[in-house]
Amino acid sequence: MKLMQIKPYLEKQVILTDSNGKRYEGFLTNYVPELDDDNLIENVDLIPKDQQNTTKGYGFTFTLDQIKDIQAM
Repeated sequence: MKLMQIKPYLEKQVILTDSNGKRYEGFLTNYVPELDDDNLIENVDLIPKDQQNTTKGYGFTFTLDQIKDIQAM
């Protein structure tokens, strides 16, 4: 996906579908432009729904080309 398609969903609860068809629910955050990433790849983070209220959790990082679809929750 392109940044323009993803921007409306940043800092919101979403359902993200990756390029393999796997779905993730959570909070989309931390857009990193390609110039700030060592690999020169734009990416975003998704904090899973079950980890949002903890201080020690995990998250997922997706490059923009890994994202097939995003829907607001």
